[in-house]
Amino acid sequence: MSDLIPAQPNVLPAPVNQFAIPAVTPLKRLAVRNGLLLDAERWRVAHDYHRQRQNLHYQALHLPGIVCGLAVSVTAPPDEVSARYRDERWLQISAGMAIDAHGNLIVVDQPLKLHLATIALQEPQWVYLVIRHVDPEGLQRSQPAEIVAETFRLDEKTEPPGRLDVEICRILLPPGDSPVTPAADVFCPGVGELDLRQRQPAQLRPQATVRVAYATTTLATSANRMQHSFAALLAATKALYPPLQGGNDSITEIDLNAPTALTAAATNLPALPADLAACDLLYLTHQQCLNLSAIAIERLNHYLDHGGVVMVELPGRDGNFEELQAVVGELQAAVTDLQGSQRFADLFIQLKDELLTAKNTLESRLATAQRSLEAQLFGPEVTHRLQNPDDAHPLRSVPFTFSQWPPLQREPLRLYATGGLVLVVGDLSQAWGPGKDLNLPRDRVRAAQELGINLLQFAWQRHHRTQTQQGFAQPCD
Repeated sequence: MSDLIPAQPNVLPAPVNQFAIPAVTPLKRLAVRNGLLLDAERWRVAHDYHRQRQNLHYQALHLPGIVCGLAVSVTAPPDEVSARYRDERWLQISAGMAIDAHGNLIVVDQPLKLHLATIALQEPQWVYLVIRHVDPEGLQRSQPAEIVAETFRLDEKTEPPGRLDVEICRILLPPGDSPVTPAADVFCPGVGELDLRQRQPAQLRPQATVRVAYATTTLATSANRMQHSFAALLAATKALYPPLQGGNDSITEIDLNAPTALTAAATNLPALPADLAACDLLYLTHQQCLNLSAIAIERLNHYLDHGGVVMVELPGRDGNFEELQAVVGELQAAVTDLQGSQRFADLFIQLKDELLTAKNTLESRLATAQRSLEAQLFGPEVTHRLQNPDDAHPLRSVPFTFSQWPPLQREPLRLYATGGLVLVVGDLSQAWGPGKDLNLPRDRVRAAQELGINLLQFAWQRHHRTQTQQGFAQPCD
């Protein structure tokens, strides 16, 4: 049956930027004075002010989701239903509360029972159980009531949840009227089992949603690997630094050579392709940069002028940096062991000379890599712009502090920056996820993730602040 499972629309949590901050509109309240005639309309204005203010608070500072309760379980049919519906497709939803995308509070004060009506025909069918706020003023009543309760609607849908829906469960129904069962593995539900992975808790809204991209050219690294690496970094960011978040929709591929529609520019800065203008951090390898076309280089420079950050990674295996660093490490250890030894004085001098030669070779190759990158992006007359960031640079201090760049294998990473261009020498991106290629211990993976979060924070702040002072700040709506 597993071969029949269709692709799920949202296998990961909903992106944090799915729910935009509400439109900026003024709040209106009643101007109270002596002799004011209080009619129904004015009473409504007075009370709507408080309700709108409360909803605006929820929308602006929180993301919608489940506050408490609303548990879903398989249950027996009610005693009063007919024999036709006495099957194993009954669910019970416990009492609870939720907040929707408009800031409305949804209160379920008692357990509910629901019979799944959807019957999958030839292929498995996704079914979504969602709850939605209902304004009592929009309901038709046979008789007017002095007191009305805000209510809700529990829906069974075959389309993915809408913006105002709060999902409480989804199920992949097999063909026919097969029974529904609890999931044997709640992290990987099967066909006909309750799938609770998409239940979103109500939570504080992150301060920023970062967008990242990786360039695709003929020399591109594996797209799957970069997608996996960035997804792992954004997942770690959600746990380690909640003010900054990003979802799977925040990761895009960009072809720097492809003709695309240009964004309108309100300044003298050149226009940018829309997908490039929207991203905060763009990833390329050093080899990709050295083989860029003239139009791609021009776009990268325009992107940097607009506040974007370009991360260029030079893996340790390129240019034999890993081998050189290993040789330097071995020679350094041997020199340390022989220091002060009279018996091996000649060998000590020989190894010390070899160590100096190896260090000079390594530094020369690093300098060559920097100069080639600078010459490619900024022209051959512009060199020595890339520098090791000082202690005050955001890459070293926000939000995590680095006095030294973390080691992945035996030697620390090397990082150089100028403006929005960042050169990383080492396999930093591979260390963001739980891949087995590097086989790193947990503390080094965490250090790599923290440095990656510093990169994301630096990229978002530089892009956001540059766009703000150029009049391109993102609107609230």
